[in-house]
Amino acid sequence: KWLGSNARELKEVSDRSEALGVAVKEVTDLAEIGTTLMGEGGKRSYLVLGLTSDELRATGGFVSSLWRVDYEDGVLKDVRYFDVVKVDATDHLATYPDPPRALRVNMNAGVLYMRDVGWDPDFPATAEIAREVFELGTGEKVKGVVAITQWGFLSIIQLLRGVQTPDGFIPP
Repeated sequence: KWLGSNARELKEVSDRSEALGVAVKEVTDLAEIGTTLMGEGGKRSYLVLGLTSDELRATGGFVSSLWRVDYEDGVLKDVRYFDVVKVDATDHLATYPDPPRALRVNMNAGVLYMRDVGWDPDFPATAEIAREVFELGTGEKVKGVVAITQWGFLSIIQLLRGVQTPDGFIPP
C-alpha cells in the first residue's frame, strides 16, 4: 500500500536522479573539452564575432564588433577589441574572398568584408571565412570562432548579476 501511494513521488525522484546523472556527465565532458579549448599545455586564440541582430544576417546578425580572446595553459591571458571596419586591410582587398552573389548584387559589395562574413547560414563555413578574412586584415591567426548577439551578451551580464566597468556599473 505504501509503494502504491508514493509511486508518483518515487517516479519523480527517479527522473530527477537520471537528469542529475546526465547533467554531471555533461559538465564532466565540458570540463575535459574546456581545458583543451583554453590552451592547456599551450596557447589558443579565438575570434569572437559580436552580432547585431537588429540588422539580420543568416548567422544571427551583422558583424558589428570583434574580439580576439587568448588563453595560455588554461588561463585567460588577453582580450583585445578590433573595430570591424578598420580590421579589413584596404591596401590588399584583391586578396579577399569574392562576396556571395546576393551580397554583390543587392549590396554592391566588391569583396567579402569582415562585417559581412555572417551572410551564410552555415556557421562552420562562416567561421572559416571569418578566420581567413581576420588573418588577411590583421596577419593574426585564431584557432576558432565564436559568435554572440547583443541579446546573448545581455544574458551573460544578467547571469553575472551585472558588470563593473571603468565608468560605473551595468546592472543585470
